[in-house]
Amino acid sequence: MRSVLVLRSLLCYETAYKNHFRRILWRFAEDGISYAEIRLAMNHLFTIQSDDGTREYGHGGIIQMLADVLKEETPKIQASGLSFHGVKFIYAVLRAAPKEAMRWSMDTCIEVKQQFPDLICGRFLLNILS
Repeated sequence: MRSVLVLRSLLCYETAYKNHFRRILWRFAEDGISYAEIRLAMNHLFTIQSDDGTREYGHGGIIQMLADVLKEETPKIQASGLSFHGVKFIYAVLRAAPKEAMRWSMDTCIEVKQQFPDLICGRFLLNILS
């Protein structure tokens, strides 16, 4: 869990987050994966920072960021001759979250699903053992 926190602190800035996702898409295509459903750890109040640290992107903003990268990269991947049809997201939350955080996450998941009906394909509770 500590290593996840370290990694998260490195990737939780707009450009790093988008570039990481961009690399994932290309790696999928290069590995022959044409479609994937990715779990996004969207825990209570999780945000991504703008590069200058003046703005926080909430869950809807994060999904929009990923949607923009997907829209930009998919044609490039296909133009390179690779077979790639895209990804959808599973909204994932830690099962150990307190009731209020879980309620907030459920409501937020519904809102995000309404904003991005073609990108969110499910909700998943992550069970982290301590």
